[in-house]
Amino acid sequence: MSLNIHDGRTNYLYQEVTKCEDLEDVHAFIDEHSSYFTNWKAFINHLLDSAGYSYSQFASLCGMSRNTIISWCEKGKVPRSREQFIRVGFAVNMSLDELNQFLQRYGKYPRLNPKNIDDAVTMFSICNQLSYTQCSELKKHFSSILQDVLKSRRTDKGQTDTYFFNIYYKFFLLNKTTAPKTFTTNQITQIAIARL
Repeated sequence: MSLNIHDGRTNYLYQEVTKCEDLEDVHAFIDEHSSYFTNWKAFINHLLDSAGYSYSQFASLCGMSRNTIISWCEKGKVPRSREQFIRVGFAVNMSLDELNQFLQRYGKYPRLNPKNIDDAVTMFSICNQLSYTQCSELKKHFSSILQDVLKSRRTDKGQTDTYFFNIYYKFFLLNKTTAPKTFTTNQITQIAIARL
């Protein structure tokens, strides 16, 4: 699903923010234009209307309660966590760029960072069009496998940290193949070890 997160005022906002001379100017700018950055209620309602989802259908897709979706759409309440924003991204099949823009604009959260293992797994899952449930399963299995591998190869702290980073960097950032739709511990172990 292609989303239009920017409403055409990006260049104007960029020009205005570059005129700020200190932090107080930036705060004043944000206060003045806060509706541009946080119009969550309009966005979520547009998202449901354009896709034709009912509150119940969207709640099911996001793995949340119907009442949560109603509070977003009718009361304008913003999701409480970064993970809820990520669930919405999975539910509407956002691309990686769309999800990063979505996190920053509506949640005021940082972009997904490949140096963070959970974010790296999320990025991998989005790029391979996995569901949120499959992403969660992969996170759980991959973390436990990495811990087991690290325990068997630990010699000193510096070497362990480098080894840990290399495992998930090679697996998630350099993996060009399509991921299986379900994962077993054995499959993840074989992939992680083969990528070393």
